[in-house]
Amino acid sequence: MEVSIDARNLRRYSEREALAFVDSVLGFPESWPPSLIAFRLSSDFQAEWKCEVGNWLLLARDHGFLDQLLGRTNRA
Repeated sequence: MEVSIDARNLRRYSEREALAFVDSVLGFPESWPPSLIAFRLSSDFQAEWKCEVGNWLLLARDHGFLDQLLGRTNRA
């Protein structure tokens, strides 16, 4: 009996949609100063992380709080 759910089963959006949305919202890695975020946005082996971020951003958009979320992240 499996007691956990693979996160991919809960996602509403495809990996392609999520990755593209991250790029459209956060910009391309080259637009960031050298940082952990720039590294994660540009590294192929971080695609799963980037996809998860994209799904959260799309969910925020769908529920009307993307601008508030981005405002908080820009301050951080």
